Amino acid sequence: MRKRVFPVRAPFFFGTEHPNQNIQIAAGRGAVHQQGATCLAGIHIYHRWFPFPTLCARLSDLDPVMQPGHAFLTFKGRTYYLFVTHLRHRLGQPSYGDALFSGNPTFRRPRALTPIYFNLFNFLQYMGEPVSNSLHQVGWSRDRAEFSTGNYDVILEATKEHADLLRSLKEHGGYAITHQGQVHRKKGGHPLSLARLMDCL
Repeated sequence: MRKRVFPVRAPFFFGTEHPNQNIQIAAGRGAVHQQGATCLAGIHIYHRWFPFPTLCARLSDLDPVMQPGHAFLTFKGRTYYLFVTHLRHRLGQPSYGDALFSGNPTFRRPRALTPIYFNLFNFLQYMGEPVSNSLHQVGWSRDRAEFSTGNYDVILEATKEHADLLRSLKEHGGYAITHQGQVHRKKGGHPLSLARLMDCL
């Protein structure tokens, strides 16, 4: 089996240092629309694991007229359907609340992308291919595995904390991001898109 040069570790955009930790996705200002009223608010979007895995939003600086129930969120040029589950009102202070996203929203406009990164949670450990480091020392890596299709190369790479995470998950259960994937288009291959990514995987 031929050895591969071990590439530089790609940045992990999202991660979990501990099992069941919320994953922060995006933050900024947005507009919440409900029953004809519009309120500018602070938006913190995150993924939570319990009581079931779902995408949530923490809404801050809300107008007191906002109520639990259906709402729309305009955030970074796109509109999303929300269900506001909790609101907290404090006398003399802005309200804040929590909401669930409906469906599977994306926070970037669909377009051809390369590369595409994705995360895997509770992924099993594997034995990777022989690699060489910067000192040209050859050895086996359990951190990276590479796959190839007609149009794309796919790399799976373990997080820096994956050994501790896997040990903790085995002892206590729960969820955590243990690996990141990268998809790169081969020269002459079709441009990447989210639809093609799902077909590739």
